[in-house]
Amino acid sequence: MSEPKHWDRITSGLDKDHESYSAVANPKAQDGSELTCRLAWRAVQTPQGICQDKAGKEYVLKFD
Repeated sequence: MSEPKHWDRITSGLDKDHESYSAVANPKAQDGSELTCRLAWRAVQTPQGICQDKAGKEYVLKFD
């Protein structure tokens, strides 16, 4: 069953539950080492993703 009012809220941008976000960060340590982190999450969830160092080693990143 379709809810026209719900679809109207989604298409007009008023229903934020359907939005998704992403970010790329490059944190650097004092010793000069650097990570490249890619994160993604939906509006009602916490960010999660992968960080990778210059050697190619990956680290899973998840916020609780």
